[in-house]
Amino acid sequence: MGERKVDFMIIGAMKSATTSLHAYLNQHPRIFLSNPKETDFFIEEKNLSKGLDWYHGLFKNADQSQLLGEATTSYTKLPDFTGVAERIYKYNDKVKLIYLVRNPIERAISHYRHSQGFGRVDLPFEKEIRQDISKYVQYGRYSYQIYEYLKYFDKNQILIVQSEKLISQPKQTLAEILEFLGLDSISIDVSGVFNNSQEKTKRTKFNKILRENVFIKVFKRLTPRFVTTAYLKLTEKKLPNLMITPDDEIFLKTKFKEDVNTLMDEFHLDLNYWPQWEN
Repeated sequence: MGERKVDFMIIGAMKSATTSLHAYLNQHPRIFLSNPKETDFFIEEKNLSKGLDWYHGLFKNADQSQLLGEATTSYTKLPDFTGVAERIYKYNDKVKLIYLVRNPIERAISHYRHSQGFGRVDLPFEKEIRQDISKYVQYGRYSYQIYEYLKYFDKNQILIVQSEKLISQPKQTLAEILEFLGLDSISIDVSGVFNNSQEKTKRTKFNKILRENVFIKVFKRLTPRFVTTAYLKLTEKKLPNLMITPDDEIFLKTKFKEDVNTLMDEFHLDLNYWPQWEN
């Protein structure tokens, strides 16, 4: 790849349709996206130590005509991962940033169910969101997250997109995103909405053993993917629906209200997609 640098990054937010956007953009012939989707490269606690050669190696098969992109939701996970915006700026101060945001209450619920699916929840939802520093709240404080980037990048380098708009009006929204990237709009198959099924099921202890045991991993490599996937699904169990109480909704709305108002004012987002914030 030579000295080419990544042209754009989808920086979040977690549980806000980044997987769908990644799948849609991957269809564009002028775009090359990293595999894996989330590189976690600019995070000191994750893959930063692997070095630029490793990072650029993820794009080695790209054509010269293609824009290079990646999508890492952990790039907007303050206060857990700090220094990310500065590292990205030092790497490429001309990079374009796309930030997908979702109704923060819905995002918090989805995030909690995702954590449940991986067995990473110790407290019920109403207690988790009331922790002094709750990731379910912090990751949905979009103004707080994006202002870290505004310390380094011009506002015109950042495109904030409501995920509800992407899902309900995918062709129009994709055209806007492609225009932001300086690319012509093309016909993209938007029939699929991609999400993480881990919001619906929970991995049992036996399921974890099957996924992590070294002998099982060898077996999986020698077995057709559809067989191992089906078998692993049998060892999962369905999660119950998460119904939040009116008190929880009022609490979260109070927590997010100032942040949402700032985001709407600064980036002129459409409140029609988040009707509960109109009052």
